Amino acid sequence: MGDSAPAKLEPGGLTMTVTTTDTSALLASSGLGATLGQAIAFAMLRVGGLPFSSAQILNGQWDGTSLAGSLALLDEAVDSGAWGATEMRAFLDTLDLNDFIRNSGTTLAALSDGLAHDPLLSALAQSGLTTSFFSGTRIAPEALTAAAEALTAWLSLPENHAPSRPAWPRPRSRWPKAPLTLHLADYFTDIDDDALTFTVTSALGTLPFQVTPAGDLLLAPGFASAGFHGLMLTASDGETTATLALDVNVTEAGAATRLTTLDFPGSLARPKPLPRR
Repeated sequence: MGDSAPAKLEPGGLTMTVTTTDTSALLASSGLGATLGQAIAFAMLRVGGLPFSSAQILNGQWDGTSLAGSLALLDEAVDSGAWGATEMRAFLDTLDLNDFIRNSGTTLAALSDGLAHDPLLSALAQSGLTTSFFSGTRIAPEALTAAAEALTAWLSLPENHAPSRPAWPRPRSRWPKAPLTLHLADYFTDIDDDALTFTVTSALGTLPFQVTPAGDLLLAPGFASAGFHGLMLTASDGETTATLALDVNVTEAGAATRLTTLDFPGSLARPKPLPRR
């Protein structure tokens, strides 16, 4: 999981968005996270057929802050072919037997916070499982089947990779007679061949610039542009992002203005492997 644009899935018209937050304070402080982790491990062992040892299952759930480990185990179970929708339904059906609110002595506030922020619980919530699923109230069989199918289909999606920089750009010196054009696609690539969109924001200075629909950055220094300018170049594949810092130094030469150097000092935000999908 990551923290950029949400991943989406539309099985049968259902759209799932994955939380970008990896922890829930109330889930941790209430003890509900640990209780859920134990129940999830029991449900996995009861269904069986997983490509993990019992120790991996028992120790790979609640890490003290989130149930991201549980989601990773389910993901591997589906990706490996060990589990399909049938096994996922049996897993959810076992969890549905529990009344986590009463047994953990917690409140609906903690569960609601977990459903909104925890990676695993947010995926379950957006598969159609609400607070009643965790309170000992048996849900309709067709709703359980739909949730299992949605979750399995989402976990089956290939992993998305963040855009990246194939090589670190070198500093450039230039005195353009016209606006300088940078082809942003030359500075970012995507291993999945996803179409990239680009945005540019100004972190420092007032250098005039424009980003064209084709993904070109036009730098247009004027007489009042002398000085140091900092820009942030961002590439997005619709789910994940990578950001590159660009320093621009403009100096005056008499009545004219010249753009002297372009430098890429370092990324202000490393590429992020976002909600997994």
